[in-house]
Amino acid sequence: MPDNQGERINIRKNDLRELRTHFAAKLQALGYDVKATHKQDFSLKNSIKSEPDNLRNRYEVVDFGKTNYQFYIKNKEVPFIKYRTLKSQKEVTIWGKELQQEMIRERIMKGSLIKIKKGGVTKVKVPIFSEEGSILGYKEAKKNQWKLENLEITGIDRNVMREKEEILFDTNRQSTQLNKKREFTKNKAVILKNAINQDEEKRRFGLGFSFG
Repeated sequence: MPDNQGERINIRKNDLRELRTHFAAKLQALGYDVKATHKQDFSLKNSIKSEPDNLRNRYEVVDFGKTNYQFYIKNKEVPFIKYRTLKSQKEVTIWGKELQQEMIRERIMKGSLIKIKKGGVTKVKVPIFSEEGSILGYKEAKKNQWKLENLEITGIDRNVMREKEEILFDTNRQSTQLNKKREFTKNKAVILKNAINQDEEKRRFGLGFSFG
């Protein structure tokens, strides 16, 4: 297999071991309960097994609440939680509507020691409206379902039923989408009218001169 310069790529066992290690670290930062094992390097495998439990898959809450998605002022406000990995001290922020209920149930506070896992996905259906306001169909997307566990609190019932499908329909969304459609139609008509006027002016300008 050649690289971008045409040189043959020589992938060795050490390269694969490094890929596994970094890939597992990325997944851990996202909340997955995974680890990289290395059958060829028993010392590494044993060190992973002997790693203190209070460092593996444990996170410290740095901040939480509700604010504009990705901290961008034009986005809608969404619940978020920012946590720090205990091993690498890396800070990660995740967003999700269901996080608010999770944080309330788990009595999350700044400095809380928690576990975070993905609990699946929810299918989100966004309605598409006609100019009259009727639903023409739906756009589909998926969002992550997050599970929080406060390791400092016991006795919490964590058997939560989660919606597998969610339809985002409200009058504000309908009104916004219809207004955008009307604005687009209006702007399109103005652009077409200006283009026709420009063509007419060019035609008249051409008729007033002779070339040759």
